Amino acid sequence: MGQFYIGANTYRRTWERLEAQLTQRQACKTMVGLLELAGHHGVEALLAERLDALLAAGELPDLKQLCNEFAPRQALCPEVVVEMPPVALYDELLDKVAA
Repeated sequence: MGQFYIGANTYRRTWERLEAQLTQRQACKTMVGLLELAGHHGVEALLAERLDALLAAGELPDLKQLCNEFAPRQALCPEVVVEMPPVALYDELLDKVAA
């Protein structure tokens, strides 16, 4: 039999809670989002711990909030300003190289 993931029970219990308290469409959408978050961002164990805490508190997971918490944010790139020299300097350079 394949390797069993420790957090699998948490994800199963999360699904059961979602299915019991939401419409089927909402439950499916939330669960797929949670699994995508866990798998694509490598946070399976961390997310399972967070889901355990939510389940213990009797709360449903808020997918948007969990994505903000666990998904990596886009790095802000520094603004780079490039000052171009006057075109006449290139003409001088080309004249020197050609000579």
